[in-house]
Amino acid sequence: MTRKCLLLFTIFFICTFFLLSGILGEKGFVYRKQLSRQLESQNDILEKLNLAKSNLELQEQNIFSEDFLKDKAIKQGYSFENDVVYYFDSEYLDYDTEKMYDLKKLQADNQEIWFLSRSAIALISSAAAGIAVLLMIFARTIKKHGAKDGTEQE
Repeated sequence: MTRKCLLLFTIFFICTFFLLSGILGEKGFVYRKQLSRQLESQNDILEKLNLAKSNLELQEQNIFSEDFLKDKAIKQGYSFENDVVYYFDSEYLDYDTEKMYDLKKLQADNQEIWFLSRSAIALISSAAAGIAVLLMIFARTIKKHGAKDGTEQE
């Protein structure tokens, strides 16, 4: 009986240990899912930063062109001869103040990736295997006592 219990405990422990390691362990399913989500977020940010970089490079190339200088002058409030100047109230102007990336979102996406350590998985597995073995022993004792009392139903 003791050998059977040890064998059952070992089998249940190994099965639950590898199952939990595959799901919640360091290289488990949940860990890889979190890594892929974080990688996707980092790729989006990199794409936005590359777009901003290319826009800045384009502005740098056109910095001394006549159209660019006229645009800058008009944006700063200068006018040219024979130009009609229009004035708008600030409440009607629609400014695009949205950033290419949000710092709070970056921090939220870069949360620490969690997983269960091997010792925690071993502890959970041993508890689960112990409970399973105790339940089997309890079921056998009930079955034995039921057979002696004649109350066992088949």
